[in-house]
Amino acid sequence: MRTVYAMYYDPIKHRLYAVSGRLRQSYAMGFTFSVHPESFGQLITTWEPNDKFGDPHDLALSVNGRSLYVGEIRSNRIDSFNVLN
Repeated sequence: MRTVYAMYYDPIKHRLYAVSGRLRQSYAMGFTFSVHPESFGQLITTWEPNDKFGDPHDLALSVNGRSLYVGEIRSNRIDSFNVLN
């Protein structure tokens, strides 16, 4: 993984969400890891918006745990992702 700009821990689903920054020619990406004791550290999935991240800066999870939000600095936008069960 590249430089991590933000992480969010979901204690209910035992997941850690992280978003990286851009590095040279590579794009920023989002990552979902398991932090459940039986599968700790396992990469569950990667994610990114259709038009790529600009400069992601922070993460937040909705109250119901169904949406993950990524705030971006460079593009001044908030991306929303559906969270897998």
